Amino acid sequence: MKYPFLFLILLLVSWSCSTPEYRYEGQKMKGVSLVAPSQPMDSEPLQELQQLGVEWVSLMPYAFARPGDTVLHFNVERQWWGERDEGIIESVRLVREAGMQIMLKPHIWLQGGFHGDIQYESEEEWLAWERAYTGYILHFARLADSLQLPLYCIGTELKQHTRQRPHYWQQLIDAVREVYGGQLTYADNWDSYGEFPHWDRLDYIGIDAYFPLSQADQPSLQALSAHWQPHLDAIGTLASQQQKPVLFTEWGYRSVGGASREPWRSDTTGPADLQAQATAYKAFFQTAWPQKWLAGAFLWKWYPQLPRRHHRLQTDYTPQGKPAQEVVREYYAN
Repeated sequence: MKYPFLFLILLLVSWSCSTPEYRYEGQKMKGVSLVAPSQPMDSEPLQELQQLGVEWVSLMPYAFARPGDTVLHFNVERQWWGERDEGIIESVRLVREAGMQIMLKPHIWLQGGFHGDIQYESEEEWLAWERAYTGYILHFARLADSLQLPLYCIGTELKQHTRQRPHYWQQLIDAVREVYGGQLTYADNWDSYGEFPHWDRLDYIGIDAYFPLSQADQPSLQALSAHWQPHLDAIGTLASQQQKPVLFTEWGYRSVGGASREPWRSDTTGPADLQAQATAYKAFFQTAWPQKWLAGAFLWKWYPQLPRRHHRLQTDYTPQGKPAQEVVREYYAN
């Protein structure tokens, strides 16, 4: 052939043009991420969520680790009640009684660091950590299966590990499928979801959607919506390529000025700005929520037991008791 590269380009263009747009046909998951309570809870906070229109709850049993260590600590007595098996089991009962469904979503808490940066120099260390992580994920996969939970998340934002050890994740997915009969996702970070190698083996493309939108302290609704568009276009392309629905496994904004500048950061200081949070919520619901490929979203976060002395509650992610709560009600309850 005289022009092989031109032929290849035309072939790729033809393939991309023929890829059908993905459309999710199911009912969108109106979800919240429920902070594990330190003590046993009752049904009252779940009734409040029900009145808000919430239909799904993410329960998050944490495992704790130290930098450089290969051991994960989970389901131990010193953890909060809602992170242990007994708390998960009782929380599932209460959530179901309130008419809501559950995603079980294990998280790693790395002391003094970001769990997405976990990596090791030697093969022995990698393998030791992977044995620990497999034990952690299979423990809760079996629990999720015994409780007949409809959705399980096999990990959260482990960017370096998924990049450097992709074969492990294929093996992990297969192992989870052996013990759990529901649907699976993985919660990738907003800046690396396109690199995850095994979306084809999962039921949902999971994204923790903390996309940077605006540098302004109080951006307008129109500006935020415009800044959302490039991100939505890229996600839509991936959904079409994979022919998979997308699930925003986390999304949210703190009630501070510049809430949408770096939404993933919980350590920035500054006075409370309840309207900045509400505007960011409104932009999300007007721009991202209607996307045809979106299967649902779990806002970050909701306290079933509000901390009595939480000095940062007014600048926290939770929309509880803030104008953003009424934005949630407007879209979830309709």
